[in-house]
Amino acid sequence: LLQGPAPFGDSPLSVMAAGMLAEVAGAAIRLPMEVSKLRLQLGAYRNTWHAFKDLVVNPGQLMRGFVPQTLMHDCSYSACGWFIFESGRQWLFSMRGSSNLPVHENLLLGFGTGTLTALV
Repeated sequence: LLQGPAPFGDSPLSVMAAGMLAEVAGAAIRLPMEVSKLRLQLGAYRNTWHAFKDLVVNPGQLMRGFVPQTLMHDCSYSACGWFIFESGRQWLFSMRGSSNLPVHENLLLGFGTGTLTALV
């Protein structure tokens, strides 16, 4: 059985943990931007500079929904997606006998992963 490179190790748990850590890192940047954008659209801030000053002065106010949203939904979604993607990738490597996947197979694998993750 020929396996391709497993960047997160051989364990499914390591793949899921890597997906969860990536989600937490991304959410730490994305969430304050999304909250600021929403508040700008609703008129809570006068302009972008006002939103930026509020973020610097009150960073916790923008991160209020970070733990429940990120840990309960986003991390589980990301862990599931990475598990499905890496499992499918390793299966394709073993079926083809090669650790190289053409672009169209990577695209189809990503499409299938997104579809299955959304259904789960």
